[in-house]
Amino acid sequence: LEWSDARGDYIGGDYRAEDIGGTADWTRVAVLSSRVPLEAAGFSVSGYMSGAQIGTAWWDAFSVRRAFQRPIYSLVTVPGYRGWIFDDGPDHLTVRYVFTWDDVLGGRGSVFLQARLTPSGSDETLATQTAEGLPEDELFLDVPLPMLDPGDYILKSELVSTATGDVVYQDLEPIERRTGAPPAIHVDPYNRLIVDGEPFFPLGMYWSAVHEDELQVYTEAPFNAIMPYNRPDEATMDLALSYGIRIIYSIKDFYHGSTWCPDFITSEADEETYVRQYVQRFKDHPALIGWYLNDERPLSYLPRLESHYRWVKEEDDGHPAWIVHFVPSDFYIESDTDDVVGDDP
Repeated sequence: LEWSDARGDYIGGDYRAEDIGGTADWTRVAVLSSRVPLEAAGFSVSGYMSGAQIGTAWWDAFSVRRAFQRPIYSLVTVPGYRGWIFDDGPDHLTVRYVFTWDDVLGGRGSVFLQARLTPSGSDETLATQTAEGLPEDELFLDVPLPMLDPGDYILKSELVSTATGDVVYQDLEPIERRTGAPPAIHVDPYNRLIVDGEPFFPLGMYWSAVHEDELQVYTEAPFNAIMPYNRPDEATMDLALSYGIRIIYSIKDFYHGSTWCPDFITSEADEETYVRQYVQRFKDHPALIGWYLNDERPLSYLPRLESHYRWVKEEDDGHPAWIVHFVPSDFYIESDTDDVVGDDP
């Protein structure tokens, strides 16, 4: 699905790659686009084959349907990492809201914003803040916090009808009151990766396999990290660490039907099994500094991206998860899929 401006020039697109080979029956292929660019004057829908593929492909029953976008996306920026609150604070939440009013009946003047903190599993309001006269694009809102007992909480951000008092839309963000010190590897309030008490800026590149002769050359430069795509084993991670190189472990291909999905994942149901298995296996390895979960997957993967991130967090709270994307307007849409996002222009 590709967009063009009034001159007919390409201004972006959304793509869905399916690993369909051999002889197969009809297979549904779909893509969910990003928001239509403001300068778009036309679009095209194409079915295509790429690379060294040979054979014959049939296409039938192309269709385009309008998708309605949720009106509000919330992102907790204070605390900036996983909504964690420690003994020393912070004493408030700061929430960034991004609005899309196109699909709201009555527009932004018909609602106000209400942010409420509640215990997980309860609707008891412990802290609240409201905002009226909402802007066209985005808003930062501070929510003062009371003393909180250790445990799980939910920030409920609600668009409320000014006419009826009904909640038009609700967005949820997890908040956790923790005790003790943060894990040895975490993101601090200044958005720095902390490794063993010191700031650590990962400087490196992605590899396929890891070989010692290449590590010898690599470490002649000031690199301190690599992101190998071939799922290194313990011995390989030991080798990297012996050269002072830390690893961001890639499970970005653990999506059934995607081009580079491992053969042992034979269905979407397998994804959870193997994501959890790999995280459990390597989370305590001293070379590990993070997980790589997504390499520019389209919005049609969004529910699966959110699930993969949730499984990683449930198995390992000691390493951040990061993704790479090339559509900046999707960053906030995918904010529930990662701890760190990299922009691939």
